[in-house]
Amino acid sequence: MGVYLGLDVGDKRVGVALCDELEILASPFDTFDRAQGRAEQEILRLIAERRVVGLVVGIPLSEDGSSNEQCLKVENFCRRLKRRLNLDIFFVDEYASSLEAEAKLARSSKQKGTRAKAAIDAAAAAIILQEFLNKRRQGQVPA
Repeated sequence: MGVYLGLDVGDKRVGVALCDELEILASPFDTFDRAQGRAEQEILRLIAERRVVGLVVGIPLSEDGSSNEQCLKVENFCRRLKRRLNLDIFFVDEYASSLEAEAKLARSSKQKGTRAKAAIDAAAAAIILQEFLNKRRQGQVPA
């Protein structure tokens, strides 16, 4: 068991979530700006600090389950990270995770603008990671 890092990779920001060491609960952590490779640097720092054992990345498949241009962008981002890491990367279909996160936050928050978008990205990362953890406990994801 260990800490997994969940990522919701967007064009401008990367939402980040972490789970507890028992791999039970995913929680939003932060959002990192992608400009000039800052997100990659922050993710690498976080991996070292928290002794992360794997990355769980949302892949934005189309409604019919097919790959699209955004999927390629996410895969390229992960490929750059993978060159600097020796961690497994697990992809989870993130279809509608941002919408789910937005709906949950709308009920509990009054944030506006960029702060709200950042909170949504981190919450979406937590939803993606929680889905992975649930499937892992059910034996649907390799241990």
